[in-house]
Amino acid sequence: MIDNNLDLVIRLNDPKDSSLIAIKLSNIDFYVCASPEYLSKSGEPQTPEELAMHNCLIYSPRSDQSEWRFLKNQTEKNILVKGNFSTENTSGLINATKQGLGISLMSSWTVLDSLHSGQLKIILSDYKASPRGMDKSAVYILYPHRKHLDKKARVFIDFIKEKVNSLGDI
Repeated sequence: MIDNNLDLVIRLNDPKDSSLIAIKLSNIDFYVCASPEYLSKSGEPQTPEELAMHNCLIYSPRSDQSEWRFLKNQTEKNILVKGNFSTENTSGLINATKQGLGISLMSSWTVLDSLHSGQLKIILSDYKASPRGMDKSAVYILYPHRKHLDKKARVFIDFIKEKVNSLGDI
């Protein structure tokens, strides 16, 4: 970061470099979502195990399967889901889900607008869901020691914190 002359960076997951100041903006929640059209055509799964009978849309560059983690009442289930669509493009995943191609697991930030508009619906809401290995994900702003923080960077950090706080819950 310093070598590249960056004032700050935004990162997902816990920061590894302890020499940087880290401000946690928000946890990342994940939701299992589908379009109302998909659910009316294919039915709504009531348990994570029922995802095996559905086309799951995968966020991965080269895979037709993914492991999703579900937590309910301190009981964890890891479910291998499969589907005919995978991408590492978030917009592509949202669009495929909205078009009724299947069920996807996406971050709350990604699907917020689509949920509010009714284009997508959260399913399996009794479970806390996450992609394998991302169950404790968060968004952080990282920057070098405070005495080196530019005023423009401080204003930007305050702006981002305010915007994140204004997003609210789903």
